Amino acid sequence: MEIYHKTWYYELLIGMLNNIKRKINRTFTSNPSAFVIVLFVLILSVSNFTPGTYLTGWDTLHPEFDLLLNLKRVFYGVWREEQGLGALAVHAHMSELPRIIFYGITSLFAPENLQRYLYFFLALLVGPLGVYFFLKELVYASASNVKKEVASFAGGLFYLLNLGTLQHFFFPFEMFAALYAFLPWLLLLAAKYLHQGFWKHLVWFAGLTILALPMAYAATLWYVYFAVLAVYCLTKVTNLRRVSLILGTTLILNSYWLLPQAYLVATSSGQVSEAKINQMFSDKAFAHDKDYATLDNAVFLKGFLFDWQKFTKGNYKDALEDWKKHADNFFVFETGLVISLIVLTGFIFSLRHRNNFGYKLLPVFILTFPFLIYGHEPLSSAVNFLRDTIPLFREGYRFPWTKFSLIVIFCFAFYFSQGVFWISGFLQSTVKKLVLAALVSLILAVWMWPAIGGNFISRQMRLTIPQEYFQLQNWFENQPQNTRLAVFPIPTFFGWEYYQWGFEGAGFAWFGMEQSVLTRDFDRWSSFNENYYWEASYALYTKNNQLFEKVLDKYQVNWLVVDENIINPPSSKALYLDELKNMLSTEKFTLEGEFGKVKVYKVGLQTPVSNYVFLANNLPSVVPETKWNNNDRGYLDNGNYLSITGDSFYYPFRSLFTNKTQEDLEFTVEDLGDSYLFRKTVPTAMSDWKLALPDLGLIELVWIDPNNMTKSQVIVPDITFNGREVLVKFPKIAGLFGYEINLVTDKASKRAKNCNTARGLVKNQIIKEEDGLAKRLIAKDANNCSAAYYLEKLPHGTGYLVGVESRNVKGKSLMFWIENSNTRKSDLETYLPDKKGWQTSYFVQPPMEKDGAGYALHFDNISIGADQTINDLRKVSIYSFPYKLLTSMYLHPKDLVLPQQEISTVETEHKTPDMYRVTLATPSTGTLVLSQAYHDGWKAYEGDFQYLAPILGREIKEHVKVNNWENGWQLPDNTTKVTILFLPQYLQFLGYFLAIGSIIALLVPSVRRRLT
Repeated sequence: MEIYHKTWYYELLIGMLNNIKRKINRTFTSNPSAFVIVLFVLILSVSNFTPGTYLTGWDTLHPEFDLLLNLKRVFYGVWREEQGLGALAVHAHMSELPRIIFYGITSLFAPENLQRYLYFFLALLVGPLGVYFFLKELVYASASNVKKEVASFAGGLFYLLNLGTLQHFFFPFEMFAALYAFLPWLLLLAAKYLHQGFWKHLVWFAGLTILALPMAYAATLWYVYFAVLAVYCLTKVTNLRRVSLILGTTLILNSYWLLPQAYLVATSSGQVSEAKINQMFSDKAFAHDKDYATLDNAVFLKGFLFDWQKFTKGNYKDALEDWKKHADNFFVFETGLVISLIVLTGFIFSLRHRNNFGYKLLPVFILTFPFLIYGHEPLSSAVNFLRDTIPLFREGYRFPWTKFSLIVIFCFAFYFSQGVFWISGFLQSTVKKLVLAALVSLILAVWMWPAIGGNFISRQMRLTIPQEYFQLQNWFENQPQNTRLAVFPIPTFFGWEYYQWGFEGAGFAWFGMEQSVLTRDFDRWSSFNENYYWEASYALYTKNNQLFEKVLDKYQVNWLVVDENIINPPSSKALYLDELKNMLSTEKFTLEGEFGKVKVYKVGLQTPVSNYVFLANNLPSVVPETKWNNNDRGYLDNGNYLSITGDSFYYPFRSLFTNKTQEDLEFTVEDLGDSYLFRKTVPTAMSDWKLALPDLGLIELVWIDPNNMTKSQVIVPDITFNGREVLVKFPKIAGLFGYEINLVTDKASKRAKNCNTARGLVKNQIIKEEDGLAKRLIAKDANNCSAAYYLEKLPHGTGYLVGVESRNVKGKSLMFWIENSNTRKSDLETYLPDKKGWQTSYFVQPPMEKDGAGYALHFDNISIGADQTINDLRKVSIYSFPYKLLTSMYLHPKDLVLPQQEISTVETEHKTPDMYRVTLATPSTGTLVLSQAYHDGWKAYEGDFQYLAPILGREIKEHVKVNNWENGWQLPDNTTKVTILFLPQYLQFLGYFLAIGSIIALLVPSVRRRLT
């Protein structure tokens, strides 16, 4: 019997393989040009594969590190628990489901490091074949065999070999590969169903829609695709019912990620644009994109990557340096012109001969091509209007080229084939037509020759990941899963990491670790993640052990991963690794694992937390809430607290943080001429409270004669509380700790300086105003960095208030940053207001390390591309001010007596990111704390009803914020069991129900008959 079964399986396998072989033979026999396209793809794949390496770097996705873990993360994908403190999904991670399943299949026969390679190489194959069959079966269905074959082959090969495709695969990102691969097939099947109405075409369309789901990872790319699909289907429509079925099927199959995205847009879309990374990067990214959005670049499908840089061997170099040299070669450039002329010829031919699909694609082309040439007016003004009026467009389309170019590439492939089809009409013999096909292959190969030579996928993306990272992942598999780790060093707020072994990108290790990871790439999606960074960074770079340990307690960081492979290109000193090691030498930290240059420390937390949940009693209230802060004095003084108005503490100047925009400041300053006044209005209920001024044992305001250091005077601020306002007045102290910079006479910045030395123009002017002189900084495609003021004697142990009077005349406003001479990093980096009138801005440089000295104030006037940037500076001052006094003072009731805090663990079951089942040992009250980032979507219910809790349980209404970042619920008396749910996750479940239901419906015979 056993032998019989083995023979049966063997015969079945042989039969299946023979059947596949026969189908492939039939396909290539009837479509010979497809074999040539496959051959080109094989050449590209072999030449762009490096054995033993991973395809990694830039916007890397690595679910293959742990397929089951990442499958769970996308199946329950609305709350991203692994993203630091937790965050609502901004990317549509859930759309990755088909790709993870694909990796699960390929993992049966391919090693882990090959799986990303396979996905992209298959995308390279599927896309051009899709164009080939789109053209052959739809556009040229009635043409002669040879003419049809040549034109279809030309379109398919163009889709593979062009500069647009290169840029999408040079730094590969899965969502672009998915759209590239399936767009032609989806349009082909949509057209077949619209014209013929066959059920099988709709079913195949639905199946490919599922395979193409990963294109929606950044939903804005899918929005473009859906708009294109709708325009394509509605052009020359003859059957609205079929159109509605195509579009409806697309929406329903995408609903499991689309519904949560709708919730995000409705409730939290503005948060992304407020992220520091985006505030500093988005406009710069758009400027680079716009600089290349010109007609002369678009005809060659050249985008902003031709002006982008990568970090290689200690220097920044053009990312496409070899390609730029290749394209500048006269012979190659002429070849590119020939290709562009064929595209133009095909465009004219398709319109003059009223080609049916030429007219269907024309609205698609008109919709998308302007986003490749919007550097010209009036398109430039139109795109700027969209950016100014639609926040989603401003952030989601900061690189319009990446979102629209793939559609344009498809259109160009169609028009290129039309041009070849027109040319072939002048050739009578079959031989001549085949020679034309050979010439098309030759000119496309010449145009894209570096790709064939192995430069289609960046060599910097083909890396050997050191084994220490896999050892790290394996080690964490044996540690408590529901814990949180933080990665160090943290030299910058940007979520872009550089490693000495060649990696550059957003990071990768967390794809193989179940624990939550605090790393900068996740700061973009949560203000709480970003606030952790500001607090941890301030504690580290002030070398304040107590504050550093308190920050880790506040955010319940269980592990520190110190990775000495990380480098910081601007300055290695900013890594602060030696200082970090000294701070980790206390009893708070124990070295638990060491893997090459990667070390893992365990943090001894004061608060006992189990599965991100604990119970607290007698928590004081600390207000006001702050949105941005780098120094939470309320937590340092009181430990855990409630962020609700109560009868405990009110810190009037709780946040003096200025590393965002001026609109984000949480304090006001009045310039009284010879002094400053800080003013805070307090709630009426606190009018009879007492103002406490802790004895810090420090002198913050001192006048020292810079010419005679023995002459000094201690200055005491004037502090009053009148029942309505807290007022703190202090003088502008000249001398060693204060400067009024004369912008007109300053020699150091009198001459214009271009920090972008490769190109551009810079110029400085002195302009007359009614009340004096001002300095004007001018730049065109350059960085006028001449306004830099070096104050090397300023001690770091003192806080400073910087006042800047500026005016934005044209282009981007000035980028202002304060360079720390000791750490060689920017302690503050932001853009000044972009108002056209004079604006006074205030910035706080808090006290830093006690043994440091020296700051530099930089004002960079940056222009990217042809748009000129003009900004004016009129006044810059810096004075010491009582930072510690202001942040430490607080109001409290006169007879305040606080009971002792009680913190205890509770029994918790937490198996999915969206649900916690809590059991209290005894009937309890108090505050049940969930250490996930505060969000209104978290709900708590009495009882253990799991997913039925919203129906069967009673909601605990008092949802409060704890420690200014996490969730808490004030439990009713005698509570024993609680279910905590993230309700927006139900939107994904609803989407599953709709998608699965639609698939089943398509397969029901009665439905099949209705759709035919």
